[in-house]
Amino acid sequence: MGIGVQSLKVLIIRFSSIGDIVLTSPVARCIKNQTGAEIHYLTKEAFVDIVRPSPYIDKVFSIKKRVTEVSKALKFENYDLVIDLHNNLRSREVRLRLGKKVLSFEKANIVKWCLVRFKSRNMVAGHIVDRYMKALRSLNVSYDGSGLDYFLQPEGTNLPRIAKPYICFAIGGTHFTKRLPVAKIIEVCSGLSPTSLFVGGSNRSSDRQ
Repeated sequence: MGIGVQSLKVLIIRFSSIGDIVLTSPVARCIKNQTGAEIHYLTKEAFVDIVRPSPYIDKVFSIKKRVTEVSKALKFENYDLVIDLHNNLRSREVRLRLGKKVLSFEKANIVKWCLVRFKSRNMVAGHIVDRYMKALRSLNVSYDGSGLDYFLQPEGTNLPRIAKPYICFAIGGTHFTKRLPVAKIIEVCSGLSPTSLFVGGSNRSSDRQ
């Protein structure tokens, strides 16, 4: 039996980091477009600007370190549903404090550990967006095939204006195993026909929080 979506008020949780938050963008878009729900998002303060410009997110809450920073405000919102797309101790604390119905996803930690540790290509965790969308089945929400969203605030952006199509390449990464070697980046970009726009901070791990 599906969850009623009339006047639905939803809290999505993903605390970090940049790439992982962008990967949640189809969830907000598909829920908004397919149910018309009011969508709120909880993340870390450092990543608020990643989600705030989204037209599919109505309100953003953030924390520096502790859930208690926003727990009272979240309780006041009286959500119908919490969608936990982080599924860690901190997000479970939010769920416990709110006491609302929760949808979460399969993290596939064992499969991912085996892929990294043993380089086993016979084990497949499945794309994270597919696992996110699978968690929404009770809402009768399905993936629309429109990819990921990354919206920019009109003011204060330093990105150059490029008239023709381009590919945005984020070269940062918190962990060494998530960063492509320079030679591999050159190899990938040499096979791309659109202009490549590189984004990052002063070092390769600029999105670390």
